[in-house]
Amino acid sequence: MKLVEFESAELKKDIESGNVVAFPTETVYGLGIRWDSPQAFLKLTSVKQRAINKPVSVMCGTKFPLKDYFVIDSKAQRIITKYLPGPLTILLKAKANVPWQTHLGTGVVGIRIPKFDKLLNLLNDLNYPLQVTSANFSSEPPLYNCNSVISTFSDQPLVTCVVDGKCDSFIPTTIISLVDGIKLIRQGELSFDEIVKEFQQA
Repeated sequence: MKLVEFESAELKKDIESGNVVAFPTETVYGLGIRWDSPQAFLKLTSVKQRAINKPVSVMCGTKFPLKDYFVIDSKAQRIITKYLPGPLTILLKAKANVPWQTHLGTGVVGIRIPKFDKLLNLLNDLNYPLQVTSANFSSEPPLYNCNSVISTFSDQPLVTCVVDGKCDSFIPTTIISLVDGIKLIRQGELSFDEIVKEFQQA
């Protein structure tokens, strides 16, 4: 396991190769893989000790053309424009060109654009989004600092890189569904009531 920086060529190489990497977000440390590698997805579920039939959200940069891959109406676009990048995960209906492993047959994908400059720069430098889940074993508390991640996954050779850094907030993202109207999945840092008001104005 290597300790690297976000700008490291080694980090990008490991992601390209389908390895699992760990990095800070504005909320918690995450484990990430490229979104189009079934082998990387199997590695990620193995590291997390997580059920293989549980979808993992997609994290992308501001340059990624969401409308090319997801069904986005005017109301959804208003929410995206207003709150992303930010501490919000949005469930959207996937188009046929979205990698199957991101929705596992459900046709619905969780999308997140982080408001964390170094991570956002990495995402914008890649030619694809990442699938990202919290850096912890399933059912255990999330991790917030580099040393905890290294200690937790020290015997997990599938985690090849850990980005040195820290998280700005310990509050998880708010999760909403925009597949059919608007629905709260999990209340987090961003107020659902505020999001609903913005949604209704579209």
